[in-house]
Amino acid sequence: MVYLVTLLAIAGVWKLYPPRAALTLLVVALGLQVWDTSPLWNHLRHDALTQSDRLADRQAVLAAAGPASRVNFVPTYLCAFAEPMNPDAREASLAQFSDLRVVVSRFVRPTTSVHNSRMTAADIAALTARCDGERQAALAQLDTPGAMTVVLNDAPSEALLRAALIGHPGCSALSTTIMCAGHR
Repeated sequence: MVYLVTLLAIAGVWKLYPPRAALTLLVVALGLQVWDTSPLWNHLRHDALTQSDRLADRQAVLAAAGPASRVNFVPTYLCAFAEPMNPDAREASLAQFSDLRVVVSRFVRPTTSVHNSRMTAADIAALTARCDGERQAALAQLDTPGAMTVVLNDAPSEALLRAALIGHPGCSALSTTIMCAGHR
């Protein structure tokens, strides 16, 4: 559908404007598109060139994700993005989070997180209540058969949740996460 809309927009510009103006507008639009997506392409290029197996707890995550029917990430990507931390620490946390999602994605399980990079300060402020609700939902689903919960260690807002999970049966403290697997 996106391709059809794009082709219709190109055809519409070409039809509405003289060829020279249409070509100029389309080249400018292409340049803006390249500029807008360059962080994504740079990130992909960097990930392709770096070691693909950076996750220290890869085997433990794979073992727990295999039998799981769903995976709850705490915080979700949006809440991790809204964490009150310096930009470098946030980038490292989000990279760790992305590595976890890649490992879990091998099993094609539904997860509680989706990647969204179009955040503004207003969006971050509105996330506070939502993120609190996600923590409560994760606690409520701990003993749900087939549910796997992964809590990042470096997310400051999750400190109380991590403390509550340390002694919970089925939860393990790993080097980068607290991981809980609901029994089937």
